[in-house]
Amino acid sequence: MRRKKRRNPFVTLLLWIAAIVIAFGISQYLRTNVFEVIKVSGDSMYETMMDGDLVLVTKGDYREQAPMRGEIVAIRDDKGVILRRIIGLPGETIEVKDGETYINGERFLESYMFRTYENYEGRTVSPNRYYVMGDNRMSTYDSRDDSLGLIAAEDLVGKVRYVIWPFNHFTTF
Repeated sequence: MRRKKRRNPFVTLLLWIAAIVIAFGISQYLRTNVFEVIKVSGDSMYETMMDGDLVLVTKGDYREQAPMRGEIVAIRDDKGVILRRIIGLPGETIEVKDGETYINGERFLESYMFRTYENYEGRTVSPNRYYVMGDNRMSTYDSRDDSLGLIAAEDLVGKVRYVIWPFNHFTTF
């Protein structure tokens, strides 16, 4: 009968360390280049997303194609990462009158938003920038606020694809 050869404990330890380092490297690569899970903070996107929901953001969507109106995006800001909806595209003029959004003078119908009855003077979107707004227009920090303003394309982290937690809020965008 053959006796089973025992592996050197030092080699076993090195193999475990290598496996952990490789797993960490793969997870960092995926988080940096492929997708990220972000926790919704606040009520700017209410009722589309609730405070505390976890969303899956895919990265790289905008390397090949430009963002489209209505998409919910993750944006890198000096406050961290925020989630907002793209309303205005480069070259368009955005205005809010009596709670209605107008793009280039034409009313833009939005079924997902909580109205604001404030008016917002028209603003033309610069090239390579986007006008974003929260769905809860009464309680949001968005492009209407000069401290956020228009969003540069390079500040778009990615596109929000799913609410993944809690399961009863699961949604696809």
